[in-house]
Amino acid sequence: MTALVLTVRDAVTGTVRFAQAALAHGLRPIFGINLAVAPLAPAPAQSHRTPVRGGAHVSEPPVRVVLLAQSRTGWARLCRLTSAAHAHGGGPPVVIRDDLRRHAGEGLTVLLGPASEPVRAGRRPRRPRPTPPRSLAATFRNPTAPANLLARPRRHRVGSLRLAARILTLADQAGIPAVLTNAVRYADPDQYRLADVLDAARLLRHLDSGERWLKAEAVNS
Repeated sequence: MTALVLTVRDAVTGTVRFAQAALAHGLRPIFGINLAVAPLAPAPAQSHRTPVRGGAHVSEPPVRVVLLAQSRTGWARLCRLTSAAHAHGGGPPVVIRDDLRRHAGEGLTVLLGPASEPVRAGRRPRRPRPTPPRSLAATFRNPTAPANLLARPRRHRVGSLRLAARILTLADQAGIPAVLTNAVRYADPDQYRLADVLDAARLLRHLDSGERWLKAEAVNS
């Protein structure tokens, strides 16, 4: 590998330590953020099972994108979007579309994965769909940087291939470049339990499949 990306959730903390470690190993560091975005279409109502005694439901913004800085200009845009997401207050950090239109552009890449609004819309039943997935994907286009949109299927295991196919189809329909990769959360399989504990502490439920480790090309093929 010649480059490595770090995407922090709702913040850009840790970038200095990450850059120093990457450069020490001859890697180009790329900075990013996993950021919640206010949806355009109303989200469908979700039903929750009654939690066990002492438990609770922890709700987070359902729509998220990954933003990557490709240059100094992109890094500045990334920091402005992060600040804007935290400035709204009243709950978890969420960036609104006006912020995206104001700050996104040259030097910043948007990755639309399974948690993004276009892909989530494509996974719902065909009716009703308030806004077609292709139209939702088009809202992320920026006229000053037309090539800054990527669709990212997360290949955790064989069952995720159908989701990957849907995302690739959406990317083809919207004229968007696509990247196929697994969603890396930890360096090797042994770190799965630690990641699962961290998710459970944040959301009070288990999320991790144990497949989100940094896999080589031969493993993913």
